[in-house]
Amino acid sequence: YIKWYMAASTNDHPEFDFDGHWYMANHTGPVRATHSGLGTFSHRYAVPPDTYLFIPVAPILTDNTDIDPPQTVPELRQLIAGIADLFTNIYCRIDGVPVTNIYAYRETSPVFSLELKSDNLWTLLQGKPVVGTLSPMVADGYWLIVEPLPPGKHLLEYGWKIPIFQVYRDATVTVHVVTQNEPLLFDPIVSANAPPRLRIAGEIGRTCIVQGSSDFVNWVPVSTNKVATKLFEVTDTTPRQSGPRFYRALYL
Repeated sequence: YIKWYMAASTNDHPEFDFDGHWYMANHTGPVRATHSGLGTFSHRYAVPPDTYLFIPVAPILTDNTDIDPPQTVPELRQLIAGIADLFTNIYCRIDGVPVTNIYAYRETSPVFSLELKSDNLWTLLQGKPVVGTLSPMVADGYWLIVEPLPPGKHLLEYGWKIPIFQVYRDATVTVHVVTQNEPLLFDPIVSANAPPRLRIAGEIGRTCIVQGSSDFVNWVPVSTNKVATKLFEVTDTTPRQSGPRFYRALYL
């Protein structure tokens, strides 16, 4: 998780992706990780069926960046353990149901290294270039792996406080578990002087139709496309009318 999250390019990093269109970047396998920011934030994204969710509820990690003289692995572990001990008010709710005994889910990582290119999140957080190999690194904190959820939308809420540092997290993440026969339609990009733009994630090689409606009853075609890339965009050039407009995406 840390290697994926910290090394991902800031040009399409999931931390700055609030509607899910970057979430799948370099993210494969049966496990998907949720977000790990500070403050109050909301994100939404989709995952395939049978996907496990890895939730970094209250994580902390470190290496020897800006530490002089460099510390040993036991010293680094002691450093972040002291910070992890300060977490209070830790919580996680899945579809409104609290995870019980949340403080039992504290774990420490093995020693690991991180390969960073120039446009990484660690550079952004440090406020100066951090590139190359970071080693040794260690992590501590509270983590969960959630078994695959049924198809449909689910709400994850999690967070913590460290009062002495006046920092906290209150995360709200909407996860849409999609079926294999369902393309994913992200929230439209709407502006005052341009037609709505619609982003769709679909299965390469299949034909996808995007439809629009003002009443959820009468649907009209907006665009029909053979999916050439996993993420593509269409524009709704239908003349605008007063009132809301809704969209859906289907495979033909």
